[in-house]
Amino acid sequence: MLRDSGAVTVLGTPAPSAGEQTVGVSAGTAAVLNLRRVRQADAPTTAYLMLGEHCCRDCTFCAQARSSAARAHFLSRIAWPPYPTEQALHAVARGYTRGEILRCCFQVIMSPGYVSHTLSLVQRLHSLSPVPICASIALSGLDDIRALLQCGVERVTLAMDAACERVYRQTKGNGWQQRLGVLRTAARRFPGRIGTHLIAGLGETEREMSMMLQDMFDRQVSVGLFAFTPVPGTEWDKRPPPLLSSYRRIQAAHYLMLSEACCVEDFEFSPQGQIVSYGLNLAEVGGLLGNGRAFQTAGCPGCNRPYYNERPGRVMYNYPRSLVGEQRVPPTVRIYHWDVPCYTVGYLQDISQLTPGAQPGQVMCVRRLTGGTACCHGTDLSYSLTVSMADTLIPSNVLASYERISAGVVEGLRLLGIDARYAPPADVRANGQIVATAAQARRRGVLLHQGTIALGHQNLERNPVLKCCTLTPLSDLVGGEIDIDDAAQAVAMGFRRALGVDLSRSVLFAKEKRLARQLLRGKYMQPEWTFRSRLEGAPRSEES
Repeated sequence: MLRDSGAVTVLGTPAPSAGEQTVGVSAGTAAVLNLRRVRQADAPTTAYLMLGEHCCRDCTFCAQARSSAARAHFLSRIAWPPYPTEQALHAVARGYTRGEILRCCFQVIMSPGYVSHTLSLVQRLHSLSPVPICASIALSGLDDIRALLQCGVERVTLAMDAACERVYRQTKGNGWQQRLGVLRTAARRFPGRIGTHLIAGLGETEREMSMMLQDMFDRQVSVGLFAFTPVPGTEWDKRPPPLLSSYRRIQAAHYLMLSEACCVEDFEFSPQGQIVSYGLNLAEVGGLLGNGRAFQTAGCPGCNRPYYNERPGRVMYNYPRSLVGEQRVPPTVRIYHWDVPCYTVGYLQDISQLTPGAQPGQVMCVRRLTGGTACCHGTDLSYSLTVSMADTLIPSNVLASYERISAGVVEGLRLLGIDARYAPPADVRANGQIVATAAQARRRGVLLHQGTIALGHQNLERNPVLKCCTLTPLSDLVGGEIDIDDAAQAVAMGFRRALGVDLSRSVLFAKEKRLARQLLRGKYMQPEWTFRSRLEGAPRSEES
């Protein structure tokens, strides 16, 4: 039987056996995990599971509220059909192994025994898979939070929903001070591992939401930002959603805070509490918001919550995918290898003692845009990441950015069975040996990170005047050759997991190909570029 669930078109689901323990699986998640056939415009990148039904609380907007007459197995406007617990958890484990999901999120309803039930399911999933787990759950004390973190939860989300006490009383009742106190104490006790949910459109002003967002950012609490969605059968099913223009201003405020471009003290508000200025000029705001990430789903890394707030084809409050236009390049990972042996030398490296005719064996040599010393290429796997420095995907701090990006290499090597570790500032080590290194350049608001991973021994004759980095080949550590395609796939998966992004294959635009040819002929093939003794006006502080 065909029925329209709003976000997806669903084709039948077998009912669990009577008395069998079940867990709700969002319809989109069920499709990604091959539990049911669903046609959907955008697939979730997180597996969403709902524990329990019929909450003991009575929030005015929630389909699971005590007095709600909304359809069973619904949360917001999403259907969460029940599946046998073991079937669902094994499907999540398989999905993570295959790279279909980046994490698992438990949405926990306050029903009898919900804390012990959550602990049990987290422990079970953790025993099946290393998938990162987060839990959105109402807890009143640090002991339960600590127990969840210790048994395998990466992040605990304590949903405030309301941006201020006035709105909290109207929508959720009493208890604002106690709930906010637990959230702040948990954030202090478990830094970087606590999140919250905030819903715009419950009656708060933009000023009140901005103040709450800044408070959460200052306390390192990640915020899942939602737009109020009227759900049939709830107390507030006739209340309209927020104006899109207001929600966009709030999204921009949140993103600008995360980018550390400004803070709420810089903002200007109208007498009605509407944002009228972020304390930046229009050009600065346009440059920071131009990548569109401010208007994508905000929350845990890898969480895109498709159509949680709107139906497909309607105005989107939170975009579940990149908004990068056809002629604008999104954050890009490139993984490649070399057809012939080659040296690349650092942007500032002096190789004036070499000449084009004095290269050993006439091996090609080219100067990189990034810093560091020379690298030998031929049997290595190389990669690069290009991303706007306004993008919160990568920290602005140099060392922090190396660590974040190197985590992708580390995770990729672990998928190959190699126990690797990041070694500051720019290396990755395995068995105490440096097996990968990297360098960066920052130009015109863009970060370029280039790295190399030694797979096998280089067949290059070393030139005594050319200072080169020395890497230990992975083949020495594993006792045999590593297939370059296997390595490339592992590193791609490593970046996907470590950065919490959904990588999709792409091709160069025609404009990019033309530019590449122009740069090759007019710059990188020219001896004046590669063999010059000193790069005039080199911005040394930006090369690392």
